[in-house]
Amino acid sequence: MENIPDLKFSCNWNGKLFCSVFSVIRSKSTFYKLGAFYNIMFKEKNLGLCQIMRLSEITGAAINQTMAMLDTGYSLGETLSILAKMNHCTHDQLLQKEFYYIVCKQISYKIPDIFAINNI
Repeated sequence: MENIPDLKFSCNWNGKLFCSVFSVIRSKSTFYKLGAFYNIMFKEKNLGLCQIMRLSEITGAAINQTMAMLDTGYSLGETLSILAKMNHCTHDQLLQKEFYYIVCKQISYKIPDIFAINNI
């Protein structure tokens, strides 16, 4: 497979990048495609390859407690605050914003040196 795009993470919310299946809430974009493969990049380190198994269009208002907890490990309110900050918008704007709720499956996994990456 050539030219595999990077799915970038600056935070390993809920330790999800160590799971065989994990969720991602991202702003709706043509970058994300059902069935596509992505390099899992955490702080410039390649953790492996994943495939998008589910791509659901939602608004911020549709994010529920279960989605929030699985994605970030935080409550719904805290997750919405995090997303508002990440997307540079108010809470009310966030509720109207279009997102993808993405479910990824690890295809290959590179075990990181935990002592080298102590903030995972």
